[in-house]
Amino acid sequence: MHQFLSELRRRVRVGVVGGSDLDKIKEQLGDDVIDRVDYVFAENGLVAYRFGQLHSIQSIQAYMGEEVLQDFINFCLNYLSKIKLPKKR
Repeated sequence: MHQFLSELRRRVRVGVVGGSDLDKIKEQLGDDVIDRVDYVFAENGLVAYRFGQLHSIQSIQAYMGEEVLQDFINFCLNYLSKIKLPKKR
């Protein structure tokens, strides 16, 4: 896989997207993953690394603000509570 990624990287930019934080991605793909690919997107893309350096960090709370986020979460929970399922447990 390392050889394939090296050859692929000569032709196109390569990125890894993971749901975990960077430490977990390194545990799964190797400590040097951030140097073997062009981009690493940790935490479902909320934390971005570009060419081995931290590029950006985003959070839904910072983006929406606490008040709007609370309203959004309440809307979602209310909506989900009204869904009819064959068996709700």
